[in-house]
Amino acid sequence: LWYLNLLAPRSPVYNVVDLVDLGPTYNAEALKKAVNEMVRRHETLRTRFPLIDGKPAQVILPVLEMEIGEIDASLLPEAEREQELSRAIEAQTRKPFDLTEAPLLRATVIHRSAREHKLLVVIHHIIADEWGMGLVHKEVTQLYKDFSRGRSSSLAELPIQFADFACWHRDLMQGEALRAQLDYWKKELAGAPPVLELPSDKPRPATQSFRGASEFVQLPKSVLEPLKALGRKEQATLFMTLLASFMALLHRYTGQEDLLVGTPISLRTVGETENLVGYFLNTLPIRAQFKDGLSFRTLLQQVRERALGAYAHPDLPFNQLVAEFSPERDLSRTPLSQVLFILHDPDGVSEVSNVSGRSQLDTGTSKFDLTLDLSETKSGLDVSIEYSTDLFDRSTIQRICKNFGTLLEAIGSNPDTSVAKLALLTEADRRETLYGWNDTAVEYP
Repeated sequence: LWYLNLLAPRSPVYNVVDLVDLGPTYNAEALKKAVNEMVRRHETLRTRFPLIDGKPAQVILPVLEMEIGEIDASLLPEAEREQELSRAIEAQTRKPFDLTEAPLLRATVIHRSAREHKLLVVIHHIIADEWGMGLVHKEVTQLYKDFSRGRSSSLAELPIQFADFACWHRDLMQGEALRAQLDYWKKELAGAPPVLELPSDKPRPATQSFRGASEFVQLPKSVLEPLKALGRKEQATLFMTLLASFMALLHRYTGQEDLLVGTPISLRTVGETENLVGYFLNTLPIRAQFKDGLSFRTLLQQVRERALGAYAHPDLPFNQLVAEFSPERDLSRTPLSQVLFILHDPDGVSEVSNVSGRSQLDTGTSKFDLTLDLSETKSGLDVSIEYSTDLFDRSTIQRICKNFGTLLEAIGSNPDTSVAKLALLTEADRRETLYGWNDTAVEYP
């Protein structure tokens, strides 16, 4: 992430955002005390990344006092209020951080009305992953509650800090352990194409700008349940089933018979890391290979085996993997994989804002050509696609969302169908494409 910041300096592309509900009453002193207690507890929230003797270093400040910003729109007429809030939230979410200076987080109270107060938290991804953002959400909520009631903190002291984990993991990736991980990935990625050629609406710029947007749709439970049943039958998780479905969609769009999709994995493998704010993610490239007549069921079995292999070898840092397979960096695209697949754990700690509120927290950036971000909910599947606006029009992404929903229905109905023959178009879209767009008859004298 430090290196990526060099490629896009002063960019909000790695800003992570959350809104914390503060309830109908607001206690400014208790909130400031809560935020600063959280910063005291977690060294990462007091860390900056300067250059020392020409090399990047992590410097942890012993003490850091946070100031809380405020945006008060409660006295404005309703129409103006929403406009002002959207403008103010956008300004905060899209304001970049300087990694050499701490803190790498901002906290701003938003007063929407006399009885509606929220805390907007913006953190640079280098010091917090999504699990960490969920911890920030939980800790601020609990500490604010404690201090508002005149109590001391109810949170237990942390047994270790992120630096302890970082040193442990660095020591782990040495000698035989490092060679075993490298040997696995060399074999797994041998001959894999480094580029996914998605058809785009615009020519690819020479350098990534990271400009982007997001599109959101919700798929009903009726689409999800057959996929879960298929997964149970094939001993595959929902993650594996949806990843295989996404790979089938990418194969249909690109025609590539061999492709890679990146997916993040958490390295919080020991209990002491569970309550630590920090960046514990690594990226794993998962491969899929297609041949004529390949059924979706067979594809799922292939993706399951590859995912299990990747899970068993998660520790090789992605930058080392890139150095091994893509020594020459192409500034126009991300290395190894240009698309990312994420399925959120419904039982995870994160309480960050749901789909309906995400558009307001959009940073206007995209880290990859496409990122498919899925969340299982009580009503079905929330789908978000973050995309590069340098490459794609919104209408194209809306069509991809629609095609993905149709494909999932087709897979659930008949998983033994060839991937090449699974429906991407609804019957109405098919009629419009084949007949409506071709109804070009004109009367001539």
